[in-house]
Amino acid sequence: MFRLDFSILSTQQISIPSSLHLLFSSFLIITALASSFLIQAASITSKSIDLATLPLAPSSPSIPAQSGFITTPNDAQLYYLLIPKLGSSKIDPNVPLLLWLNGGPGCSSMIGLFMEIGPLRFKPSNDPSTKQPSLVDHTMYSYCQYYHVLLIDNPSGAGYSFPASKSPDNAMNVGSQFLLFAMQQFYNQFPQYVNSPLYLFGESYGGKYVIGLANAIAQYNEKKKPSEVTIPLQGIAMGNAWIAPDIQERTYGELAYIVGLSDYTGLVRVNSKQHLCHEFVEQQMYKKTGNSGACQSALNEMLRNAGGVNVYDYRLFGTYSALAQLETYLKRDDVKKVLLGVDATLVTTYNYEQCSTEIWDKFRGDFQQSYLPQLVPLLSKYKILIYNGQFDLRCPVYGTNEYFRYMDWYGRFNFNYEPHYPIYLTNSNANDPQKAIGIFRKYDNLTQVVLYNSGHISPHDIPQASIEMVRRFLDNKSFCSYSIAYNATGGGMCTGSSITTPQNSMTSDTLLTQCPNLCSGHGQCNVATVPATCQCSPGFYEQDCSTAKHDITFGKEATYRSNIIFGNTIHLYHLTLPYSELSNGLFDIHVKLTKTSKLGKLHIYAKTSNETFVENSQIDESNIEQMRQQFPFHDLEDVNEKSLDMNELFRNRTRRITILLINTVDTESMYDLVIESDVSGKKLNPYLVTSIGIFSFLCITTIVLFMIYVVQYFNDQRILRSMKYEISQ
Repeated sequence: MFRLDFSILSTQQISIPSSLHLLFSSFLIITALASSFLIQAASITSKSIDLATLPLAPSSPSIPAQSGFITTPNDAQLYYLLIPKLGSSKIDPNVPLLLWLNGGPGCSSMIGLFMEIGPLRFKPSNDPSTKQPSLVDHTMYSYCQYYHVLLIDNPSGAGYSFPASKSPDNAMNVGSQFLLFAMQQFYNQFPQYVNSPLYLFGESYGGKYVIGLANAIAQYNEKKKPSEVTIPLQGIAMGNAWIAPDIQERTYGELAYIVGLSDYTGLVRVNSKQHLCHEFVEQQMYKKTGNSGACQSALNEMLRNAGGVNVYDYRLFGTYSALAQLETYLKRDDVKKVLLGVDATLVTTYNYEQCSTEIWDKFRGDFQQSYLPQLVPLLSKYKILIYNGQFDLRCPVYGTNEYFRYMDWYGRFNFNYEPHYPIYLTNSNANDPQKAIGIFRKYDNLTQVVLYNSGHISPHDIPQASIEMVRRFLDNKSFCSYSIAYNATGGGMCTGSSITTPQNSMTSDTLLTQCPNLCSGHGQCNVATVPATCQCSPGFYEQDCSTAKHDITFGKEATYRSNIIFGNTIHLYHLTLPYSELSNGLFDIHVKLTKTSKLGKLHIYAKTSNETFVENSQIDESNIEQMRQQFPFHDLEDVNEKSLDMNELFRNRTRRITILLINTVDTESMYDLVIESDVSGKKLNPYLVTSIGIFSFLCITTIVLFMIYVVQYFNDQRILRSMKYEISQ
């Protein structure tokens, strides 16, 4: 998570490169092949420690824990820390086990322990309440107060974990296998937790870790031998997760503009840099997008425009002051002696790397890759919580909402048009809106939460709200606290136990009482249907009326259309050429597209056909590259003026033209479109066509006969020369 601090670095549809699906398939194959290897010779150590004996800790009851190292097959040693539920004398199998992973990539999970979820909270020296570094009691809002918590420094080389000596574990698929291996060894060492429901928590880049690990566990449980332990995974939770970078980063410019951190010129500059970043991602040139690349340049531009605000909480400036002091604290020998459970004479042999630059560099090729394809299969297997702090710029709510719109998931449509409800603390007054801690929505296994008054590290900023969210998720409690009127149409209620809709037995998880995207402003919402449906205005269609379609009867004069195309949307133009005019004829068609605004990036495709019109349902962003074959005329250059010249011989029923216009970036654009025919594009006289054909035939015949004559002439000459030679002999 915090490694991003040290490298200060948004669509109706966005394509997910097929290579990512190939990558995911390869990942699953590796899972199956590697499982037998990973279970081979390895070791796990375990030491009983007491966190209450840490230097700077307050006087408090004992906080028992287990710590140690898991040696992986490539000789890496992953440091782990296990804290049983506080106050429990024995392990209750009904109490979930929570695995916590910080991100980076390459940052220690000790950051999460001491700054977010642990029983002791690190306070820096400049904290007004302490004046010097200290640990303070945090048990009231600690995750350990209610659950067993396991933290692992991942990957090897992060935190107290030792790097591998045989081979690097920086590839995400391999790294996921070592985490899977670590969990197998954990359950072998601590079988008392095998019946406790397991939940994976990942923060920031840790979102990728838990997605990879969850898929590895799912594959392992399906393929394992009867004698091997079943890993009791029940769900995953990701906070401010870095899952679909290309989509999330596209929101930076507009987000900064909306919240007042940038002017319009700044928005244009950020988007222009983001276009280059997107081009590299589309070409899978990932190493040109990271730490010092195009995507980093876009983020730097946004921060420069904003005057140096904290990228993880734009209410603040600079970085979190506690980080550097925490790193110094965790490098102390007396601290390592307690956390590692080692003898004082050995503590100097153990190093602490809070956020590893080496790991960051090794993961650079993975940083911009989307994990949406890996997330989707998990939605049918496990409970999933995705939450964001309201004021995070790096992994903003806006970006999360955007990638929700493009997940290739059966529940995507219903989820995206499910309304949000406020979340209240259980002890709050229903009539006091100031007690709302955030908003949520849910469909099927997926729950989204936005936490108010927090940034990238919500458990640090709002610990009470954070633990309230976690308890409702892990304990299968409703996020509703009491009856609240349905926030869109008044057609439903969020109650203390469920979300219901009156006049129908269905829950609002499957019933949409408001129209998709409010019909995009191009239609009327019919709430009498279940679910509610849009009645689109002329010229628009799709479920939310977001796609413009223009049917034009082509005449002799130029056809002119001026329109606004919103970010990542599609406009279709259907041109009907009168059949009577084109029974036999050569038509020259000229299409001119002029972008009249600074923003937007327009791609234009055109084709002629004697088939039915191309409909939007046939246009899939996942095969957009095939458009170049389907549409022989196209212009994909990023220029303000584009021209297409189509010379087509229309015969019989070939009389349809489809023009496809796509805005490939997030910002709206204005454009003019002119379609006209050449003066010679009138119906050709059939007698003239016949005469031209006969004349052409005669010309070709004459040329062929002439060539035959020439060949025969030279052949005769050759024979004569040969005869003269023989006579002379």
